[in-house]
Amino acid sequence: MEMYIVLANSVLTLMLLVFIALVFYKVYKLHLMQYELSDRLTLVGEYSFKQVESLIAIYKDLDFNKSIPMTRGWVASPDFLRYVYEGIAECRPTTVVECSSGVSTVIIAKALKLQGFGHVYSLESDEHYAKKTRDLLAKYELSDWATVIYAPLKSINLQGQAYQWYDAKELEVEQIDMMVIDGPYGGICNMARYPAVQLFPRLSASARVYVDDYRRKDEKAMVEQWMEEDKGFALQLLGCEKGGALLTKQ
Repeated sequence: MEMYIVLANSVLTLMLLVFIALVFYKVYKLHLMQYELSDRLTLVGEYSFKQVESLIAIYKDLDFNKSIPMTRGWVASPDFLRYVYEGIAECRPTTVVECSSGVSTVIIAKALKLQGFGHVYSLESDEHYAKKTRDLLAKYELSDWATVIYAPLKSINLQGQAYQWYDAKELEVEQIDMMVIDGPYGGICNMARYPAVQLFPRLSASARVYVDDYRRKDEKAMVEQWMEEDKGFALQLLGCEKGGALLTKQ
């Protein structure tokens, strides 16, 4: 009988120890979650403040007297747009090619207008959205500084890999001084924006290539592959909310 009592006490003690260990583990996990949540909230706050700063800079530096459409979400965030227009002021491109169109087209066209020369050509796969961007350009009196090319997606094959990319046959520019890559939309295929590499032979010696959404694994893999294929690129990471990368010729 005593043996059973001792055994029962041992089992109860073990169960109690397991329970205590479980409680400590749960408390530990809650502390980790608390710190992680605190870090995330701090990061969200910092990025939100940065977006406000960048948006104010856009209005001030580019002298907009009308409100611009909403940014963030599917649209490029103000911090990325700021890097782009400041890049235009630095390298003073004559020809800019943009993969996608929208608010970014307006920002680029306004920066070119302020420098007094240059033109942006935006490839847009959605006909309705292409018209919407043209209407935006007209609203801000920037139609002379930008051309939105309706370029529906078509199937192509590069190095044995299938892609869906813009039908860019109407992009009749011989030299590109800057590229801004924010399309096509992700998810249509693996590394959906990789085929922009087809335009790289047209890049000028001092060209810049801006890549949005660099936090996503597809964009990182895409840039890595570009750099493996062309050792002449230098990579600079941009501190953007959604990640950003700048490739320059070295």
